Amino acid sequence: MSFNLKKFSQMDLGTKKFDPSMLAGATPEEKLAKKDSLMQDFSIKSERLHSVQQLLKAYSLFEKDVE
Repeated sequence: MSFNLKKFSQMDLGTKKFDPSMLAGATPEEKLAKKDSLMQDFSIKSERLHSVQQLLKAYSLFEKDVE
């Protein structure tokens, strides 16, 4: 089983969204599509991080209860 850290690494959304080199020469539609893509990626990663956090919290409470 391999672990891909990129699935969980969170980026600075403001920096990524307004990176001028990424959007140079892009049409307004392309800029909007890129922004939507970044927001969707951010949303997915935030949900994964929240799920892992909740699982760790539940596990630690279970371990405390067992002891």
